[in-house]
This record gives sequence, structure tokens and C-alpha cells, in this order.
Amino acid sequence: ITKVNETVEKEKKDILTNIETFCSALDGNVQSHLQENNNELEMLTLKLSNERKELEIQIREDKTDNVSNNHENTFINMFKHLRKEIDTLQEKIDNGFEKTGESQNRFKETL
Repeated sequence: ITKVNETVEKEKKDILTNIETFCSALDGNVQSHLQENNNELEMLTLKLSNERKELEIQIREDKTDNVSNNHENTFINMFKHLRKEIDTLQEKIDNGFEKTGESQNRFKETL
């Protein structure tokens, strides 16, 4: 019985050693991935913050929008600025559409 108990104890110690070795390697991998994810998240946060600051600066420097962009909430100012840019682009699209239609009509008349 003593031999069996010794063998069982030895096997238990071996198993515990194997488990500890496996867990320490796994813990290292998990910690490494967590650190990578934290670094990526921090980089994305900084990138977003920089883009927002760049847009704020662009809005402040845009002389045509200074009068209407005087709200204390910069996001409202950004939305106003984007709305104006969208309106300008829509106007250009409409003008291009009209010119294309006129050109097409002249082409039909020529044929």
C-alpha cells in the first residue's frame, strides 16, 4: 500500500507540475494578447482623437463657416460643417447633371 501511495503521490506531483507549466505558458500568451489588444485600442483612440482635433481645426480655419459654427459643442459644429459640405457637393452634382442633360440634348439635335 505504501508503494501505491508513493506512486500516486508522485503521479499527482507530475500532473500538477505539467498543469502549472501549461498554465504559465497559457498565462503568458493571454497576457501578451491582452497587451497587444490594449496597445491597438490605445492607438485607435489616439487616431480618433487626432482626426477629431484635425476636423475641429479645419472647421475653425474655414472662414465661411465661422459665423454659423459658434456652438460650444464641437460635434454640433462638425455636423453643421459636414452638412454644408454635403450641400455643396449636391449642388455640384445637380449642376453636372444639368450640364450632362443639356449636352445630351444638343447631341441628339446634332444627330
